[in-house]
Amino acid sequence: MTEISVPAGAVYDVAKADRAVRFFARYLRHMKGRWAGKAFVLEPWQEQEIIRPLFGTIDPKNGLRWYREALIGLPRKNGKSELAAGIALYLLVADGEFGAEIYSVAGDKKQASLVYKTAADMVKASAFRTAVKVYRAVMEVGETGGIYRALSADADLQHGLNPHGAIIDEYHVHRDGEQYEAMRTGTAARTQSLIVTITTAAAEKRGPLWELYERAVSGTDTRMFFYWRGVPPGTDIHDIAAFKKANPASWVSEEFLADQRASLPEPVFRRLHGNEWYESGHGHWVPREAWEACQGEVVIDPEKPVVIAIDAASRRDTTAVALVQKHDGKFHVRVWIMKADEDVGYLDYERVEDLLRDLAATFDVRRIGFDPYQMVPVAQRLDAEGLPVEMFPQSHVRMVPASGLLYDAVMEHRLVHDGDAEVSEQVLSAGVREVPMGWRLDKRVRNRSIDAAIALAMGCQLAEFEEGLSSGPRVIVI
Repeated sequence: MTEISVPAGAVYDVAKADRAVRFFARYLRHMKGRWAGKAFVLEPWQEQEIIRPLFGTIDPKNGLRWYREALIGLPRKNGKSELAAGIALYLLVADGEFGAEIYSVAGDKKQASLVYKTAADMVKASAFRTAVKVYRAVMEVGETGGIYRALSADADLQHGLNPHGAIIDEYHVHRDGEQYEAMRTGTAARTQSLIVTITTAAAEKRGPLWELYERAVSGTDTRMFFYWRGVPPGTDIHDIAAFKKANPASWVSEEFLADQRASLPEPVFRRLHGNEWYESGHGHWVPREAWEACQGEVVIDPEKPVVIAIDAASRRDTTAVALVQKHDGKFHVRVWIMKADEDVGYLDYERVEDLLRDLAATFDVRRIGFDPYQMVPVAQRLDAEGLPVEMFPQSHVRMVPASGLLYDAVMEHRLVHDGDAEVSEQVLSAGVREVPMGWRLDKRVRNRSIDAAIALAMGCQLAEFEEGLSSGPRVIVI
C-alpha cells in the first residue's frame, strides 16, 4: 500500500480510511456503463490518492477529520460525478453525524441534480435503501434526521443552512463565490464538516475557481485537501501519452483521447481532457497548417444549389458574405469582406444588397441566411424581391453545431477555399468560447474581425441542411 502523507500536526488513521474505502465497495453500486450493477470498488488512484488521505487524516487532539475543505481537479470523463456521489452518501449515512445536511451545489439546478441523481440511483440499489427515502430533489434518513438536497443557483437562499457536507460541482461555471461561501460559513456548528469541490479547470485564470485553486496551491491552509491531475503547461498537443497520464481512470484510453483531440479545438481539448488552465485566447481554434491545407481550386457549379450566409457588422467591424456549395463531399467556399466607409463611419448596406442580387442572378441560390441583429431591413427588401432569405440567429443553439461542423470540415480537409489573405486572417483570428451546450467561435482578440469565420460556419451549416433536403423526399409536418 502506498504511504499516505499528512500535513504537520496530523496523523493517519488506517481504520478510518479503511472504513471509508469499505463503504464504497460494500454499499454502493455503479449505475451506468460497463460496470452497471457491480460494486463500486475504488480504482487504486481513487483509493490511495483521494479517499484514504481525505477520510483517514485525523487531528490527534480530538480524533476528528483533519480536512474541512477539498479541491479535486480532474479531466472530463474520469468519474467525477460518481466519486462525488459516493462521498456525499458517506457523509450522509456513515459519518456518524446526526441531522447531517448534505448539499449538491452547482451553477444551475440541472448541474446540481447530476450528482444528486447519481447518488439517488445508488441509494435505490444499496443495502440501506429502506432507511433512506428518495424524492426528486431531496433524500431523507429517518433514523438520523439527515437530508441530502440538490440546491438551485440562488445563493441568497443558501445562507442560514447548517451543512455537514457539500459537493461543489464544476466550480468553473459558477458566476461568483457566493454559493461556496454560503456553504463554508454555514459549517461553524459542525465538528467535522467537509466541503468538496470537484471540477475541471476553467477557461480563464480568474473567477472563484482560480481563487480557490491559488489558495490550494499555496499550501497555506493545511486544512484543505488538494488533488489535481492535469498536463503540465506547454505539453505538446499531439503527445497523447502525456494526456493519458493526466487521465488516471482506467477506462479513459489513448484511443479515446486521440478521437477527442481530432474532434475538439485545441483550447477546449486542453481544458476538458488535459485539465489545463489554457485560455481560449491562446492559440488558434484550428491549426494554421490545417486551414492552409484546404486551399485549392474553388469550383462553384452554377447549375447546382448554393447557399449564402452573411455575418453583418457593427460600425467598427466588417461584414462577410460567404457563398457555399457542397459537392463531392466538400464545401467549396468564396467569401467577400466589406468594410465600413471611413468617411461616414459605417457600411453602406446597399453594397451588400447589390452583391446578393448579383449572386442570386448568377447561381441557383436556395438559402440566404442572416443574423437579424443588423440585417432585417435588407432582408425585408430582398424578400419582397423574391430572394430566399431566412433568419439564422447567432444563438448557442445554432452556432455550437455550426462551429463544430466548420471545425470538422477544416480538420478533415473537406473545405476548399481560395487562400484569400484577409479571409484567412479573419478565420485564424477566431477563438472559442465554451457554453453549456459545447463550444462556439468567438473573438479572442477584441480588435480583430472574425466575420469571415462566422459566415463560413453559418454557410456550411446551411449547405448541410440543403443537402439533406435535396438528397431525399421533403416531408412537411403540419
